[in-house]
Amino acid sequence: MGKWAWFPLIGSILGALVFIFGSMSAEGAPQEAVAAAAGVALAIIPYVFARAMSEINASKQGNLRRIELARLIAIEMSDTQHKKGEQEAESHQIRERQSEVETQGVSDVRMAGPNRSRADTTSV
Repeated sequence: MGKWAWFPLIGSILGALVFIFGSMSAEGAPQEAVAAAAGVALAIIPYVFARAMSEINASKQGNLRRIELARLIAIEMSDTQHKKGEQEAESHQIRERQSEVETQGVSDVRMAGPNRSRADTTSV
């Protein structure tokens, strides 16, 4: 049990006692209604207070978890970006090498000589 869990327990016991003794000693309906309202208030107010404190604590824990999760996501994204940068550099190197090979292939064709048409070979 959390440290705030004792407040509703004590409040509900006090509320029950106030309601029981107030109802037994009441001389009319208005006094019974006051005893019932006081008993309910003694049970509900500590519960609401304890619930609010537990939610505040849970919110703090949730925020810490969210911060840790965001940090882990940022690290993962950083690693992904780094890997993506490496992949882009590799693909750029591959494209450069391909263009060098294509350029070299074109220059090899030019060195082999001009293409002759059929008309050039038939003239005597």
